Amino acid sequence: MMWTACLVMAKHGGDSDLPALLAGWDWLDRRTEDRCGYDDLAEGIARIGGPAAQTAVPRLRRAWFSPHTFERAAYLRAVTALDPGNTDSLLTEGLWDCESDVRQFAAEHVPLDDSTRKQLSYLRDDPMETPEVRATAAARLS
Repeated sequence: MMWTACLVMAKHGGDSDLPALLAGWDWLDRRTEDRCGYDDLAEGIARIGGPAAQTAVPRLRRAWFSPHTFERAAYLRAVTALDPGNTDSLLTEGLWDCESDVRQFAAEHVPLDDSTRKQLSYLRDDPMETPEVRATAAARLS
């Protein structure tokens, strides 16, 4: 029941629901046998935004190292929304991620320098890459 309430608040809640979302995060942390769902909470926290939501940034940064790689795109989007001035290294790392959603988001937002342009060129030209990531990399390079 508590988890369902957290999911509803993540999708539709407001500022007053942020403490409950953070409590939901703590609840997941205590469930060592089942740690899926952080992505839903991250999306909700980022959607609500504001100064209080920025307190979640350290949690989001720790979650980046989760074994649940499919959730990393949500963490990256949330950190970028809540702490946009401090995401360059995560975005650069995201260009090499195993998840295409992460690579695509990183390709859209990474600051351009020699290193990131080189990786974007690789993503654009890689025949094994998804069409969406290839197109995003090409658009950033043009």
